[in-house]
Amino acid sequence: MFKKLNVKTLVIILIILAAIYTIAEMTGGRDRSFRNVLVEVDTADVESIYIRPAGKDLPVVLNRTSVGAWEVSGEGGSYPADIGMVRSILSQFTLMKPERVAATTDKKWADFELNDSLATRVTLKGAGEELADLMIGKFSYTQPPPAQGQQNPYQQQQRGKMTSYVRLTDETPVYAVDGFLKMAYQDNVNAYRNKSLVKVSRDDIATLSYTYPDRAIDLEKTDGHWMMNGQPADSAAMVKYLNKLSRLNSSAFVDPSVVK
Repeated sequence: MFKKLNVKTLVIILIILAAIYTIAEMTGGRDRSFRNVLVEVDTADVESIYIRPAGKDLPVVLNRTSVGAWEVSGEGGSYPADIGMVRSILSQFTLMKPERVAATTDKKWADFELNDSLATRVTLKGAGEELADLMIGKFSYTQPPPAQGQQNPYQQQQRGKMTSYVRLTDETPVYAVDGFLKMAYQDNVNAYRNKSLVKVSRDDIATLSYTYPDRAIDLEKTDGHWMMNGQPADSAAMVKYLNKLSRLNSSAFVDPSVVK
């Protein structure tokens, strides 16, 4: 009887151990395919950003200069870069956490626009090594749930959810991450160029001079009042004009080949 009891106990123990092993294997497999952190980069270490837009063979390259500024190169030229766009790109890589695994096979890459011809590839480099290499695919938008019952007119309306689909370039799984990542990327060099022509404090502007073929206009601020060619200028018009002038941006760039 005692021997039979031991055999039964042994069988039960073996069954329990087998169940624990199976659960551990299933959990371990899931952990190996799911990353808690997809990309984590110290942006201070980034010296170059290579952006290969979908359908393009050559990348747009953003490089940090020796004085800490950024320049963009591609399509045969190098230009000062828009620091706002650079910061927007780098902010995506400070800590990118996946929300879920969307696919585990490369057969699904095309569905998420993550194959070579459809994805935007972004590579970060620093100190001669690769810091991150990411493929960015399509995005989806989920409407917020409808409000229940009578809606408070002063209550803030819920926002919809933007989801982007990405994968590490040398790995197969597709991950869903929060946000519209592709919005930060364009397919031409000019989109990354610094468009700021004038950026000063409006109150620091004291004189303005304009010379035309047939006349000249001189504007000068005296005792807090603007004078135009010695006559009082319209104060409201000057405030409006100076607001625009102090933050003047270009809307497009002229092709250097057509400039004579």
